[in-house]
Amino acid sequence: MDEEFLGERLLATSCPRGCKPEGLFVSRPSAHPERVPTLTEIRVGAQALLPIVCAGIDRKIVCYRIPERILDYRRVEKMYSKEAKDVFKHLIQRGFGPDEIIKYPGYADLIEKANHNAKLCWSSTSDFARAIERQDRLTLRRYGRYGEPFLEVVW
Repeated sequence: MDEEFLGERLLATSCPRGCKPEGLFVSRPSAHPERVPTLTEIRVGAQALLPIVCAGIDRKIVCYRIPERILDYRRVEKMYSKEAKDVFKHLIQRGFGPDEIIKYPGYADLIEKANHNAKLCWSSTSDFARAIERQDRLTLRRYGRYGEPFLEVVW
């Protein structure tokens, strides 16, 4: 991920108690040339499983939905990663060493599945985000309704 934005900085504002975040909104100074969410912002949104990413500049806000397929890859990756972590803890408690755990059949499969879905999520997110940044209509056609902003406000 670009060093320009850190996830902690982008997600610094929390929702009120009892609410869950639905999207990521980034406000930029009017001198900033980008009018749509950037690659970094879309990556942060996908990693946080936020289905909406909006960018605001000067007198315009543009919002895109992150494709459900990307969010599904991320959900599956998180599920396998959690299972792998649980297996790791269990095996450590049983006295296995890290070298033995890596070779443990169930653990290795979980890590492989998590990594596979992480790669699918990362590459799909990057493809989608770069197409949004470039406004590459040809690439965005593959994403159907996700390739169009679902909200665009100018005042």
